[in-house]
Amino acid sequence: MNKNIYKFLLAGIALAATVASCDLNKVPEFDDADSFAGFDATSYTFDENVGTIKIPVTIASIEPKQTVVSYTVIDGEGDQGAKLGTDVIVKDESSVLSFDGTVRTQYIELEIKERMENGVGAYTGDLTFTIRLESAGSINVGADNLCTITITDLDHPLADILGKYAVQGSMNGSPYSWTLTLSKDDEDPNVVWADALVPFAVSYPGAMEVYGRVSEDHKKITFATGQETGLMAADDDPFVLCEYLGGLQLTTEQTEIVFESEDLKVFRTDKGICFVPLKAMAAYTGALIDPGTITWTKQ
Repeated sequence: MNKNIYKFLLAGIALAATVASCDLNKVPEFDDADSFAGFDATSYTFDENVGTIKIPVTIASIEPKQTVVSYTVIDGEGDQGAKLGTDVIVKDESSVLSFDGTVRTQYIELEIKERMENGVGAYTGDLTFTIRLESAGSINVGADNLCTITITDLDHPLADILGKYAVQGSMNGSPYSWTLTLSKDDEDPNVVWADALVPFAVSYPGAMEVYGRVSEDHKKITFATGQETGLMAADDDPFVLCEYLGGLQLTTEQTEIVFESEDLKVFRTDKGICFVPLKAMAAYTGALIDPGTITWTKQ
């Protein structure tokens, strides 16, 4: 039996035994002395041009409470840290939320400022900062007292090619259609990540991403073969990006798979693509696409 499944089944059996031993007729009780204030979520993401944002803070109690909750906006760290006064403006300088006993939720209002250069948006990369609940008057501050805000930069130099593509390809004459997404790299502005170079990858979101380097004019994306993915056929046998030669033949030598475009809307390659676990050397349906058949069209 698979070890992971075995552990999962054991956990399920233990949980069932625990539930069976409980008094299911006992109603959980909430003591009003345990009332607390906390963020509704511990993280949010907003586009840099969003303007004003509202972050909810809620009091958990039997009845709405009359109290005040103070908070602090904390600069992010390093170059990717959003700065108070530059990227973030606190709308209420008192940094206090007042609860009058009639509502459970109030909102921290912040203004997000887009950085500009010569009248246009400046590329900064995504920026982050944190809000911390400091005190809640007569009640407690809950465990969810920190909230991280990410400001998504919309001025990425590769913005014209990032996004979703409708992909066409074939294997032994059988056509395939699927969707691929090109995403930015968090550090290198000349790199993109492709989540599904083959249709097989669609069934494993986030597990088969590989990176490609983009040319200066954005019309060429080069993927180096030999990249290991996060999908494993077995222990120490990850699926690896290889050039597919057709006829169930591939090369494990270091090569490049290049996609080219004339208009930044349609990309093509004359190479074939496959993802295989090299130890097992097994072929999976949808993991091999024939040379000269792959086309991306921007959605």
